[in-house]
Amino acid sequence: MVPTNPLRAPSAAEIDAAVEARVAQRTRELALRVRELSERERELRLLTEMGELLQSSLNSEEAYSVISLAAQVAFGELPNGASEERGQAEPVMSSGGALGLLSAEGDRLSVVAAWGALEELQASGASVRADDCHALRQGRLHFGPHPMSPDCPGCNHRDWSTGPSLCIPLLAQGEALGILFLTAHGRNGAASGLLKRWATFATTFSEHISLSLANLKLRADLQMLAFRDHLTGLLNRRYLEETLARELRRARRSHGNLGLLMFDLDYFKEFNDTFGHLAGDRLLAALGRFLEGHTRGGDVACRYGGDEFLLILPDAGPEAVRERAEQLRSGFRGLDVVREATEPQLTLSLGTACYPHNGASPTALIQAADNALYLAKRRGRNQVAAASGLAA
Repeated sequence: MVPTNPLRAPSAAEIDAAVEARVAQRTRELALRVRELSERERELRLLTEMGELLQSSLNSEEAYSVISLAAQVAFGELPNGASEERGQAEPVMSSGGALGLLSAEGDRLSVVAAWGALEELQASGASVRADDCHALRQGRLHFGPHPMSPDCPGCNHRDWSTGPSLCIPLLAQGEALGILFLTAHGRNGAASGLLKRWATFATTFSEHISLSLANLKLRADLQMLAFRDHLTGLLNRRYLEETLARELRRARRSHGNLGLLMFDLDYFKEFNDTFGHLAGDRLLAALGRFLEGHTRGGDVACRYGGDEFLLILPDAGPEAVRERAEQLRSGFRGLDVVREATEPQLTLSLGTACYPHNGASPTALIQAADNALYLAKRRGRNQVAAASGLAA
């Protein structure tokens, strides 16, 4: 066999083959780079659109819906063939995810949004202990099992998924809000590989929704402070005025009824003089809790001012309003606030008014209910009086 001469110049065919191989390699590298840039652009566009929608969300439910839709686009199911475009050897059959938020006590994670293979979790109201999530306990991303370490344990809420999973804690301003949970199902390690590739963007995705959810919570807290009475926890007069005008418009359109119930504490001044203003504040706070526990879902209980309270009763006619007033009067007589208080007696006087019977405007209805309240006072207190005719 004749040894190859290392000094021999390559032939034209060899040069052409080498150039073609180099061009093909560069073409593949450029195509991969173009796909990566296109993917980054898609991700940035998705984050921007999601952020704008979250910023304009009026409440938590709207925000959860936006997050769910965005997550379906970012981490949705991959059709056959899509895996090859993303460089996977085997197709991923399905994927899914869930957004779990911590309870007010911080001890449980409840699913508020779910998509893909985990969509049923939201309808079932699934929840787990917060301590069951390694990502929350460690404050960082957690694979279960880790693609590079199959022995790494998954979170104890793995019943959310039987496949490989990825948990990312939602953190904002040093506070844990919940987790972003992703899972995938495939063959020959394809699912774990997909989650690993998703990890970087999923972390960025979770940071964006963490900040948005924290801002939404802050906005809700500020709104509550603006519309809530700090002592009783009930809605305040400002909220009452807006709500009463809105409910009146609705009742007018539907040709329905709207009830108003105004009441105050009998002998409250004497109570304050006997037991002090601190005891009086405790009494008002207890009355606030009493009202929250004795109102229907659609009713609106407000502190009107001092020891006066007002209850808006949508779709309630004169008889229904009077019946509710009697229930409140008799129920409050059993309220034990200050154990040593034997005198004066803790009772309520109540006045009722209804649209359209006693007025067609917020001012007229409130005046009618107020007149009825003072009628109950003049008659001896601890009773219900109904407005008669239209208020002046």
